[in-house]
Amino acid sequence: IPNYHPTYDAGSFATQMFTGRAWVFDELKVWITSNRSAGALVTAPPGFGKSAIVNRLIRSGNEEGDPFVLGPTVELVAHHMCHAQSGRGTSAANFVSTLLAQLSASLPTKFAAECQSDAKRAEQLGKQKIEQDPAAAMDAIIAALQSTPAPLVRGTLQRRLVVVDGIDESSGDSAGSSRLVQCMAKLIKRAPKWLAVLCVSRDVKMVTDELLPGVSAGQHVSSATGCEHIPLHTVASAAGAAAANDVTDFIAKYLEQSVNTALAAELHAADRACEHLPGAETARERLAAQSEGNFLWCTTWLHELKTSGDVAGALHAALMGS
Repeated sequence: IPNYHPTYDAGSFATQMFTGRAWVFDELKVWITSNRSAGALVTAPPGFGKSAIVNRLIRSGNEEGDPFVLGPTVELVAHHMCHAQSGRGTSAANFVSTLLAQLSASLPTKFAAECQSDAKRAEQLGKQKIEQDPAAAMDAIIAALQSTPAPLVRGTLQRRLVVVDGIDESSGDSAGSSRLVQCMAKLIKRAPKWLAVLCVSRDVKMVTDELLPGVSAGQHVSSATGCEHIPLHTVASAAGAAAANDVTDFIAKYLEQSVNTALAAELHAADRACEHLPGAETARERLAAQSEGNFLWCTTWLHELKTSGDVAGALHAALMGS
């Protein structure tokens, strides 16, 4: 089964297999252009394509000829990814260092100048000090951001975006807290109005306690942090057919691979059996419906189907719901 941790390589599996998700980007456009909150926490269970969405967002902001998916009035200025399996990017110090380097390269020179504007701030942003006290370093970055003028184009505010993926995979302590997530909460709460912060995570207590304190059922924005909750499965339900079609298109892309020719033929042959079943008309649509929007489930199931030794029997059982 292919590794789903995305890379920012045009030839990667995550890039080649990405489909649609316009309904996700439409939701994010509403959030970022409305200025209703400085931060947003997108949550979903494993396999729903959270990191693939981040991958697409980052690529669209960096590749020539590929317009940014959140529109021309938004610019991506920094991104970070936590990956527990490899240990990359999981510490607060690593996040703060990455953020500082990318903001210094992406924002006007005023930001970098503000980072060095006094001896204490410059000391806090030194490599050794960031390792020792990433929270103090984040305070110094926020102070520099607050002193950086809002970006205007022909009098219109241009939002700048920071994206952090997999924050549930950041390093936690014995009390179940994450210094990286605490730094995220601090940035969201005190960010200047021109900066938006998008966090992507599973819905876990370590994250929601910090970013969404006091938010109860039916609420969307934490008054304590200014972070908004965007549950991906809820957005998918509202999108209806558009979300289901993305999964069907994903299955089609999977089957277009030369190694899956025989499996594609079996699925095509199974369409005749589907004609007599209620609901979706084709085998692909029935499998997409059973996935309930989980792309990893689709890939895992298709892989197991291909290696089952009895494709026709396994497929018949799946389509019949047994």
